[in-house]
Amino acid sequence: MSDNLTALDSDLASSAKFRTGGGFTVNFQFPPKILNDSRTGSWIETEVPGDQPIAVWKTSGARKWVLEWTYVVGAGKEWDVEKVRSQVVGLRDYWTYNGNQASSLIVFFSIWGLGGSGEMTCRLTNVDISHGKAIYAGGAVAYPVITNVKVSMQLWTKGGDSAGAGKLKMDVPALADFVPADWQ
Repeated sequence: MSDNLTALDSDLASSAKFRTGGGFTVNFQFPPKILNDSRTGSWIETEVPGDQPIAVWKTSGARKWVLEWTYVVGAGKEWDVEKVRSQVVGLRDYWTYNGNQASSLIVFFSIWGLGGSGEMTCRLTNVDISHGKAIYAGGAVAYPVITNVKVSMQLWTKGGDSAGAGKLKMDVPALADFVPADWQ
């Protein structure tokens, strides 16, 4: 943690957990922000002449989150260029999916009791990384001082076990027959 963080910020940053089934763990320098937490529903509506439509519940969509956090090079002893750069590279590597390791696409996520006390299994739908204009130049390396990360993810029910080594699991029995055998 940064030497300049309050004890509360330090606790919040370290209590948020985000890791991939491929073995990469995100380290938060500052507490991440939840920008959006949503879930949609689908209804079948039928018009009734002279009255309000009749709506019948059809299905729901997956729960979705947008999470944002920031890295600042040089903010604290441990947050040097290499540590910040390794976090950015690790997040970008999520998209280098190895077709033989479907479990590497699982993201295990927990943050301050959101969704319960355990880890949720998710899949990333977007990773957006932007850098500030100022450059830190320390010795032979240079890197932007500020890096902002915004991640969109979607709940992936029963995506794997909490140890990260599990296989993907379908929670819809009727679809299980269509899942490749190595995913079950």
